Amino acid sequence: MIQKKFGSKHLSEFHWHDINISIYSIFDLFEFRGMEEILKKRIKNLAIMVWHNCQNTGNEFKDYKNQLIRCSSSVGANYRAACRAKSGRNFINKLKIVEEELNESMFFIELIVLIKPELNSIWKKPLNESEELLKIIVKSIETVRARITKKPK
Repeated sequence: MIQKKFGSKHLSEFHWHDINISIYSIFDLFEFRGMEEILKKRIKNLAIMVWHNCQNTGNEFKDYKNQLIRCSSSVGANYRAACRAKSGRNFINKLKIVEEELNESMFFIELIVLIKPELNSIWKKPLNESEELLKIIVKSIETVRARITKKPK
C-alpha cells in the first residue's frame, strides 16, 4: 500500500472534494512529474548525441547535419514548453510539435545512413532513442486526448 501523506491525511483518507485537479488524478501527477524529468534528460541526451555525431560525420552532409542539429534540439525546447502547458489541449498541441521534430530528426539520420551506410554504427543509438521517444510521445498524446474526451463537462 502506498503511504503518501498530504498534510495530516494519508492518501487512503483523501477525498476528491478536498482539492481541485482538472485533468490528472493524484497518482498521474506523481507519475507525470517523474516521467517528465526522465524524458527531459533523455531528450537532452539525444540532442547531445546528435551534435557529437554530426561533428564526426564529415563535411559532405553539412546541410543535413545543420537541419538535424536544429530539429533534434527543437525536440527538447518544445518538450519543455509542453511541460508548462496551461491546458490538456495546449499540452497536446505542443507534444504534436515534439512528435514532428522527432520524426524529422529520424528522417535526416536515416538519410545520412542511406547515403553513407558505413556511418550506421554511430547513428544507430540516436536513431533507436528517437524511435523510443517518438513512441512515448505518441502514447502520451493518445492518453491525454482520451482523458480530455472523458472529462465531465
